[in-house]
Amino acid sequence: RADVAITGTEAASIADRVAAAARAENGSVTKRWTRSKDSDGDTVTVEISVPAENFERTISRLRGVGNVQSVRRSAIDLSGRLAEINDEMAEERKNEDAPADTRKSKKSAKESLERERRSLAARAERSIITVTIVGRQ
Repeated sequence: RADVAITGTEAASIADRVAAAARAENGSVTKRWTRSKDSDGDTVTVEISVPAENFERTISRLRGVGNVQSVRRSAIDLSGRLAEINDEMAEERKNEDAPADTRKSKKSAKESLERERRSLAARAERSIITVTIVGRQ
């Protein structure tokens, strides 16, 4: 994850170039909004999602779309929760021969763990970059 601040003339045009940078790295725009319009110019925020392996290249591309003021990177470690889920699923598999009255709740718990694991894996495959563009006239 990263937050990037860019300045330049014509914030909307820079936002279009941010979107093009995302597409060039097999990414997409997930959100785009104008937060303010005043006599000095617009402030546009664009949230893009790119494959995690293209994160650094995307940051480099963004340096070419306007005057980059700051880049703040952050990360969330999902590995601990993924390990817990794998342990819980292994425990569920050990208990598959449980009495019939508990199997239904076990199946539900196993399905829930599977969904959570898939969701976390999908999050780990993508990186979110929020770009705030302050346009100046």
